[in-house]
Amino acid sequence: MKIYKNLTYKINNIDQALKIINNKKEGNINILYAFEALQWQGAEIVKILEKKIKQPSVNFIVEARDDLSAILMLIEVGIKDISVSIKLNEITLNKIKSIAKKSKVNILVAENFKEVR
Repeated sequence: MKIYKNLTYKINNIDQALKIINNKKEGNINILYAFEALQWQGAEIVKILEKKIKQPSVNFIVEARDDLSAILMLIEVGIKDISVSIKLNEITLNKIKSIAKKSKVNILVAENFKEVR
């Protein structure tokens, strides 16, 4: 997938994201919203951030690691791109992908990202 080749920035708040977006050069970038921030802000707040950051050249991805409740919560609120850990059981991952496909959500594997800053 092309998304894995983009430069990826891991952030904890919207200010970091806006600074990166405003200073970016040409090309597409990934903004990876940290799992720790998701835990204390919740999926609803992250959905609001996704809407604020939405741009054609920016992929907003939320890190859910191997936390099934976080993954399902993000799918439920309609986060477009979710990053999960390769540590997930293959059967569980396939079930998550099936649920996500019905909701038009992309499930991405965190370990496949080329470069994370």
